[in-house]
Amino acid sequence: MKSVKDIRLVNVLEASHPEDHRTQAIAFWKSKKAILKEAVLKQRASELVMVAYDGETLIATSTAAKSKVKLLNNNWLYQYRCFIDPDFRVIGFDYHLTQQSLNTLEAVAQQDADHPIGVITIIENPRLYNNKVNDAAVWRSYKMYFIGYNTKGQPIRVYYFKGAMI
Repeated sequence: MKSVKDIRLVNVLEASHPEDHRTQAIAFWKSKKAILKEAVLKQRASELVMVAYDGETLIATSTAAKSKVKLLNNNWLYQYRCFIDPDFRVIGFDYHLTQQSLNTLEAVAQQDADHPIGVITIIENPRLYNNKVNDAAVWRSYKMYFIGYNTKGQPIRVYYFKGAMI
């Protein structure tokens, strides 16, 4: 990969053969030791939103699971996760993957009877919450708002869809 432009993103929710991407994602997570338990691998694969390729090599995934969030008045939100191969963590790639995922989830939410109001994410990577830029109350590039910490001390952020009401 020479730049972010070399990366091919695939929307798994609209893919003609989503099972192929799910199978590749499971192999990818196992090879990177990101997820090891079979039950979690299968569940997470069913939650795939986007996958990213450098040529034919899978280098990143994003997933989302719809859940009711007590902290936000029991509204439905998508719990978002992404994992990028450490060898492909270049400036701008995480933004590219996440922004496409947010756009996809917002479009899906418009058709969802539960009316999800946004995306919630727990920042698990300590490198993303131990510096001035990432400690900001609002991540301006994503419009993600800091709303507190979980029991592990990890920051929680939320992105609201247009017209969301809490």
